[in-house]
Amino acid sequence: MLIYGVALEAAPGKSGVLAPQVGAIRDACADATGQPWCAWVAVAGRPFGSYLLSTRHDNMAQLITGSQKVAASSTFQGLSAGLSGVLAHPAEPS
Repeated sequence: MLIYGVALEAAPGKSGVLAPQVGAIRDACADATGQPWCAWVAVAGRPFGSYLLSTRHDNMAQLITGSQKVAASSTFQGLSAGLSGVLAHPAEPS
């Protein structure tokens, strides 16, 4: 089993802009892949106010296919474009 996660850290003063978008991004990923995605928020520690989107894959082939489906999603691309200037740095996959 593989857990794929992406960290989203808001730029200073942008947490209020990022927070409402995280659920929509999670839903776009789930729609694109046909599998559940989770959204998490860091409420303690550093960096406070960061978000993590994650999903589970059974093998590397599913991870690659899922990543390709998300990248090809016009809904996901539109939401991602709206994060320009909102994130502290590019999203970091783990």
